[in-house]
Amino acid sequence: MKTLCARFAGERVDLRVEDLDRARLYGEGEGVLVWFHGGRMVSGDLETHDALCRRLARASGWRVLAVDYRLAPEHRFPAQLEDAAAGLEMGFELSEQVALGGDSAGASLAITAALRSGRALDALVLIYPMVDGTMEQASVKEFWNGSGTSGHDIELGYEWWLPEGFDRRDSRVSPIFAEGFGSLPRTFVLTAGVDPLRDEGAALAARLRAFGVRVAEEQYADHLHGFMTYPARFQAAERAAREVAAFLSAAGA
Repeated sequence: MKTLCARFAGERVDLRVEDLDRARLYGEGEGVLVWFHGGRMVSGDLETHDALCRRLARASGWRVLAVDYRLAPEHRFPAQLEDAAAGLEMGFELSEQVALGGDSAGASLAITAALRSGRALDALVLIYPMVDGTMEQASVKEFWNGSGTSGHDIELGYEWWLPEGFDRRDSRVSPIFAEGFGSLPRTFVLTAGVDPLRDEGAALAARLRAFGVRVAEEQYADHLHGFMTYPARFQAAERAAREVAAFLSAAGA
């Protein structure tokens, strides 16, 4: 993952960057977007998502606080949720205007932190979210094998992350089954068409709308899971970053 992210990171975006305790802060805006990286709860770090966080900070005008949460299998559930909650509190120490976001597993941490915190957030950004541990969505089976992140890859992530016999319908692991969505702020949901997580992202967006959440939804039908971290390979990564930025600008206004 580190090799691919470094190879396809694209042109480096220069801006102010500050290394903090298990976190990294990008940019100089008023609001803070607390960001949790993807990687199935078992991979990814500040370096794999450095280019993405730089682009989001530049395009949006928000500071981006990237959280270096603990990974499984060395640190199993609920270590990641604890670190996400701590990251959210760090965001509020930096600004009163806070949004939460993440890609893949990071999106799961973002929405779970939002639901459990009781904090008033400005926005929520969920990029190809990993939110249904039952693995019963049709797209999981459609892309169980193949190029890019597969359904089998996602399954291994859950196996390495969760204790044996854990109920995967628990909303802390599968936030698509949570209640109380009505408390969430306006939410941006992006899905990729060639992605085992495609259908659960779409189902989450529909469920949020049913609870009255204002949802902006985009699907990149011809793209793989994780494409936003590879801007030198996928031109759409820049367009997606601009869409996130526009959404955050509207939320800030």
